[in-house]
Amino acid sequence: KHQAMKLDHCLLVQGDAMAPPFAAASFDHVLISHTIGVVSDPVGVLRLAARLVRPGGRIVVLNHFQSSRPFVAAVENALNPVCRRIGWRSNLPLESLLRGPDLDLEYCFQIRLADLWKIAVLRRTVGHRASKVPSGSVRFEDDTVVALQETSAA
Repeated sequence: KHQAMKLDHCLLVQGDAMAPPFAAASFDHVLISHTIGVVSDPVGVLRLAARLVRPGGRIVVLNHFQSSRPFVAAVENALNPVCRRIGWRSNLPLESLLRGPDLDLEYCFQIRLADLWKIAVLRRTVGHRASKVPSGSVRFEDDTVVALQETSAA
């Protein structure tokens, strides 16, 4: 396809997602599509992406994240053993991923209300984080928009 579509301006690199062959701060943006829920160490993947993106750069994650609605989350927890057998997690909360690398959630949305997938846009912090996102401060309203409660700098 690369040759047939004459994409000579695009460089294709084959590598291991858990050991990418790129120097730190090599990219302005990183896209992670349908991967976070299928790897054994999702926080590790985000940590690697944070290393690859320059300070202030963005990481866009397209994935299924556990619902903030208690009933839906309970169903996702119940279905998780079945989902794990077919290779992905149905109960991965976005909040748990934000506790690892120095990334701030800019916003998160889904295209349709009934869509299983969400798009989370993260920004690599410059230097030390001015504020941490404490547990419970990320809130999905109707599972379509994220609202962040303000936190004071520590």
